[in-house]
Amino acid sequence: MKPDPQAAPMQAWRLLANAGRTLTRTPSVWSVVLLVGLLALAQGRDPGTGSRDASAGAAGGAPARERSVLPAPLAVFMHAAGGRIDGTLARNLMQNAPIIEGTRGHLVVDTTLRISPELVREIARAPYVRDLSNEMERIVEELKGALAALDANVDDVGYAGIGLGEGYIGVNINRRLYSVDGRNSILVNPYRIAEEIEAWISTGLTPTDAPKEFSGRVVSAILHEIAHQSAREHDEAFAASLTRLYGTSITTAHGSFRRLREEIDETTYRRIVSDLTRLRSQWGGRDVLASSVPRSNEVWSSASSRRRSG
Repeated sequence: MKPDPQAAPMQAWRLLANAGRTLTRTPSVWSVVLLVGLLALAQGRDPGTGSRDASAGAAGGAPARERSVLPAPLAVFMHAAGGRIDGTLARNLMQNAPIIEGTRGHLVVDTTLRISPELVREIARAPYVRDLSNEMERIVEELKGALAALDANVDDVGYAGIGLGEGYIGVNINRRLYSVDGRNSILVNPYRIAEEIEAWISTGLTPTDAPKEFSGRVVSAILHEIAHQSAREHDEAFAASLTRLYGTSITTAHGSFRRLREEIDETTYRRIVSDLTRLRSQWGGRDVLASSVPRSNEVWSSASSRRRSG
């Protein structure tokens, strides 16, 4: 089995998380941990990943965003890694997804078309989902702010909400399928992240460490999807871009991680796992954002993911 390109970044997250108090007091230790972390990040270069590229805020008083799609391209099916995405179906799915209550229009999107609408709506109404989604949007904006001087492309993406597909932990969606204020959009799947954490528990991870690992994985997944603004495929160009972005944003990302870790306590994490169990019983089959028909040279778009076997 090929190594997971997210594994090295997560090793760096553990270095940062476990050394947290020391880092704030001892600049020399910070420098050592930062160097070791970046060296680890540079090794995460395998193109296989649990993320996908599909192309075609805050709560309270903030105004809701308008759902928007750009005019449909001439081809109904958009190019994906290994095939094409049904752009019409994907656009309709995003446009009609339920909105998470208490957010600026964040969506809960069943990209499998297999999950019961009642469960999807229940997830959209859950207070923990509201809080997590608002926090993930904040992380997206924080990371973009830290990275804008390095790569102007990162400003052209926004957080759209939560995806419930089985085969990805995150997806960067081209604005031709669905846009956030005219930009590309990101969906994050916290349930697939929790599934990976639960698998680590079965191989020795201490259950009390699960919320910390979950939080680090969420931040890592968001940064991974932002990196797809400059490199759509999982290739050497993407690996180089991801490494540069990790290095530039590491201070901001660590702050985001620590704040999310405070939000995700053991009770919240167990609720995520509980909903994961319900979702997993309905997973299976194809995903709307996965390729559905043979490759063609129509409208450029990319989608790729694989589910690791162990």
